[in-house]
This record gives sequence, structure tokens and C-alpha cells, in this order.
Amino acid sequence: MKKAEPSKYAAALQYLQQMRDRVAQFVNTPGTARPDEYQERFGLAGDAVPSIAQTGQATAAFGRGTTRLPFRMLGTPVDLSALGMAAAGYPTDTPVGGSDWMIDQAARAGLAYPRTDNAMEAIGDVAASFVNPVGPATRIGTTIERGAEYAKSIPGFESLGRPGGNRSVAEAQRAASRAAGGTPALIGTPTEPLSVAGRTYVSGPTKKAVKAAENYASRRGTSYAPPKTFRKVIPERATKIAAAYDAMPHAPNDPKVKAAYDAMIDETLDQWNEIKKSGLKVEFIRPDMQDPYAKSPRAAIMDVRDNNHLWVFPTESGFGGTKSADVDISGNPLLRKTGEVIDGVPVTANDIFRIVHDYFGHIKYGHGFRADGEENAWRAHSAMYSPLARKAMTSETRGQNSWVNYGPYGKQNKTASGADTQYAPQKTGLLPDWVIEEGLADEFYPETPLRLPPTKIAAGLTLYGQGQQERK
Repeated sequence: MKKAEPSKYAAALQYLQQMRDRVAQFVNTPGTARPDEYQERFGLAGDAVPSIAQTGQATAAFGRGTTRLPFRMLGTPVDLSALGMAAAGYPTDTPVGGSDWMIDQAARAGLAYPRTDNAMEAIGDVAASFVNPVGPATRIGTTIERGAEYAKSIPGFESLGRPGGNRSVAEAQRAASRAAGGTPALIGTPTEPLSVAGRTYVSGPTKKAVKAAENYASRRGTSYAPPKTFRKVIPERATKIAAAYDAMPHAPNDPKVKAAYDAMIDETLDQWNEIKKSGLKVEFIRPDMQDPYAKSPRAAIMDVRDNNHLWVFPTESGFGGTKSADVDISGNPLLRKTGEVIDGVPVTANDIFRIVHDYFGHIKYGHGFRADGEENAWRAHSAMYSPLARKAMTSETRGQNSWVNYGPYGKQNKTASGADTQYAPQKTGLLPDWVIEEGLADEFYPETPLRLPPTKIAAGLTLYGQGQQERK
């Protein structure tokens, strides 16, 4: 029997890939519960009839919530006072002496279960509160207060009912359009309005950064094929990358590592020279000042887009990751002085890389700073590096970010502020080639769904399965 040519079924394979990606996007969309979230929050699987063990776990979680009754009763007077203060315009978050505070203190002393976001636990907590005569008042009041705070974060909410409707959203869309200057957004880029540092923000490209990247590639005479699509993180792959980073040797003296880092530093400095032509004003965040972007890192994108200005966290104020890491950073090549002086400070190669990666990774196309944004910032920026330099650049970006979001502290970091985030150990090394290659290129995204007969879909499934087996 003659072997079928793979090209004959290319359309079927592309269609299957499209379906897979759209399903993956759906199950990873915020607000859509995945099976692992059901397991985590309810102790129940989201895709199967709960077993006796799972039902027992859910019941145990409910029981843990009911044990908080004594602390709810003791803290009720303070909770009521806090609600009164909030109503008068003086909100108090977890007041000393309140029931939540008492539970936290008792948990530290080993006298109570710590508070978690387990839903069954929360249901038990609420049920116990209703035994308390004034418990319902505090619980309902707190719910209303939190609901009002959440409503304020919805873009355009403050302008509902006013003449002109969602004026702030329209203004944000116009600002994004002006910054893009006709440059199309990447296919699949999330464009829903966000609340960033009290302002409504709409994501999109910054033409000045896009042109600077093109000019850099043209001046160096290198091929430049930036991505045209926004790709969501594949959690399974990101978890594997985090494990690969954990296993990566710290080898700053390895000749291959040195060569890759030297190439990255050289090319990063040249990219910085291109940015300087744009007139970008860079200032360092001083130790005696608050982080100007503390409320949202996306405020950095807005600052560059609207003011051509960027605040940068200096290397001398922080370099390296979690306290559990035992890595000698003294030989890290990114700590070399570059001869550049920015904001009156002689800067290291790492300072330059932070600026350049923010500009060409995040600001160029408007990518955020959570897992999906970091993945696409790596894709956007790595396209500007040579294959050798890309090896080191991937360790410093995709490797470290996968560790942050899908490594040992991934769950904690998911909702942590920048100050509370546990960052990756600052190792100097190179990751396996598959980390540098997988997910870098664009994949097929037809504008309209393909209509294929079942026979071709079946053939595509067969070839796809054969390819997966060959990869293994």
C-alpha cells in the first residue's frame, strides 16, 4: 500500500490544530473553571462523577470552615466597626481584632486551620457564621463592600449612566490607536479594556518600538521575522520548561555558556543604541521611593506609550531570585559594567537588558507581565537575536518566567504582587534546544473555520498521532 503524502492532508492537520488551540484557549480563559480548579477549590473533579474519597475531601473542607465559628463570634464587634468605618469612607483591611485577623493569628499558633480559597471551606465558614446572631450582618456587609470594590475595577463602570456612556473606554481605544499608528495588533491579542493604575487601558502595539526593531534588524543586516499571532501559554509545556530550568546547571565558566551570553550582551547593547534614537527617557527607581508601577506593571507600557518615559528597577537594588536558591552570582556576565551611564548611574549589562526587554518584548506589541504576556514577550524579543544569543536570552526570559509561573512557587505567584513574587534563582546556563524552539514560530490561524469531510479529519488524526509517537 502506497504511503500517504503528509502534504495531502495538510488542511486536515491545520484544522485539527486550530480546534485544539481554540479548546485550549477556552479552558484557560479567566473565569472558566478547569478540572484542576474544581479539584483544588471543591475537592471534586470537574470531568467525572466524584468518588467517595473526593466527597470525603469536600466534606472535610466544609468541616474546617465551620470550626471558625468561635473566632467569628469574638471578632464580630471589630468587624462591625470596620464596616461602619468603610461606610463613612475609611475602609479598614483585616482590622486588628477582627475575625479574619483572629483566624490568621490562631493558625500561626496552630490553634486553627489557615484561611484558603477552597470553596467548600468558605461555604462551611459562612454556614457557621449564621449561628452567630450578628454574623450574617458582617458577612453580608463584607460581601457588598467587596462587590462594590470589584465593580470599581470594571473598565467604564464609573461612566455608566452618564452622558456619553463608557467615555473612558473610548478614550483608551483612541490612545491605543494613536500609539499603533496603523500597525496591526498581533492576531489573537486580548483587547478587552483593563483598569491600570486608575485609568482604562486597551492593549496594542506601539509603532515607535515596532519601527525601532525593524531599523535595528535592517542596520545589522539580519533576518527579522517577528510573530504575527499572540499565543497563550501551554501549561504542560511551561511546567516542563520550569523543571528544565531547575535542572539546568549553573555554569558561568562553561565556554558554550560564555559564548552565548557574550553574544546576547553585545546584541542587547546594540538594541539599546537603537532605543536611544527614539529619545526614551529612562530613570531608575530609587531605594527611598515607591515603585511607580506597583499597582500594575502595565503602567510601564502606558508610560512609554504616552510619555516616552520608563522607570526601571536597578540591578543594585535586586538581582536573583528566591531565598531558597544557593547560587553564586559573582561570575554572572550580566553584572559587568557596560560603560553606559543612565540617569547618572554607571549601568550593568543586566540594567540594559531590563530596559531593552521591556521595550522590545512588552511595549512593542503591548504584552502584559503575567504568564501569557511573558511568553509572548519572549517570542517578540527573541526574534531580534541571533541563534547563539537567543540561547542565553531564553534562559533569562522564558526559562525564568516559566519557573516563576509554573515552578515550585507558581501557585503563590499567580496572584502575588511584584514585591511578594518569588523569582527564579539567577543561574547562568543554557536550556535544551527544544525550549528555545518550541512555540517560537507562528501557527496556522485561518480567518474562517475549514469545512472538511470526516475522512480527511480521520486521516489528519492518524498523521498527527504518528507525529506524536515519533517525537517520543
